[in-house]
Amino acid sequence: MKKALLIVAALLVVFGVIGALVGEDDDPEGDRVAGDPTEPTQVDEVTITSCATEPAFDWVVIKGEATNGSSKRSNYSIDLAVEGPDGVQLGTTFAFAQNVEPDQTALWESPTTVKGIDGMTCRVVKVERDASL
Repeated sequence: MKKALLIVAALLVVFGVIGALVGEDDDPEGDRVAGDPTEPTQVDEVTITSCATEPAFDWVVIKGEATNGSSKRSNYSIDLAVEGPDGVQLGTTFAFAQNVEPDQTALWESPTTVKGIDGMTCRVVKVERDASL
């Protein structure tokens, strides 16, 4: 009986650690931006400058910049999300900025198939930078 309780306790500790790691919030509060480009936010070297509905289709188009602060030409892969005013994810998309020279900024644009709604926000989910040789 004592051995069974120790095993159960050990499993609870293991699952607690796994849950804490999986449940970590990798969405820092400052990485969201509404449709107002006067409030740009930045994740790593990527900034969203516009989160707006394309009038012709009612789809959300996300625009932004990738600034290369490294010493090598770089390519950026950017994962993005559109969320409703309640924080529920409405859809995802991605963008690329290719061959960005050191100390230069490249513009990127990512159309989505998400219908724009009042109060929506766009955010950078993940940025990967690959440096060229």
